[in-house]
Amino acid sequence: MAPEDIRAVVAYLRSVPATASPDLPATLAPPAPASHRDGGSSDPRGKMVFEGACVSCHGWTGESSISPLATLTGARAVNDPSATNVAQIVITGTKRHTPEGAISMPAFGNAYSDEEIAAVANYVTARFGAKGSQMTASDVAALRKTTAD
Repeated sequence: MAPEDIRAVVAYLRSVPATASPDLPATLAPPAPASHRDGGSSDPRGKMVFEGACVSCHGWTGESSISPLATLTGARAVNDPSATNVAQIVITGTKRHTPEGAISMPAFGNAYSDEEIAAVANYVTARFGAKGSQMTASDVAALRKTTAD
């Protein structure tokens, strides 16, 4: 998009009043416990993937020491009961431009199976969100198809 088009889209979005979303919790979850032994889903695979790939940037409490943009606690994506955005970001990664430069999270789609990505998405939403999700490997496979198009 041309810079003037981007500015126009931003101006429009800022002019649209906020509306409550019935599918998201009214309150956000507090920071997760500092101990990795507490919180999260019952599937140990999610914790294992989080520990191996995520904890160094996002921390056990969900409050990143690297960047506020990497903080999970309070993020809308982790409060989404479907966990779609969490899984999508794990699959494809993300890159955000800030005044200080680009901040990115690498894609892990090629490193983990559908089952592992579903497990870590469920772990993240249970540990850092207001309620956990029940994402399945089939859900992740469908997300992979949408990004492959």
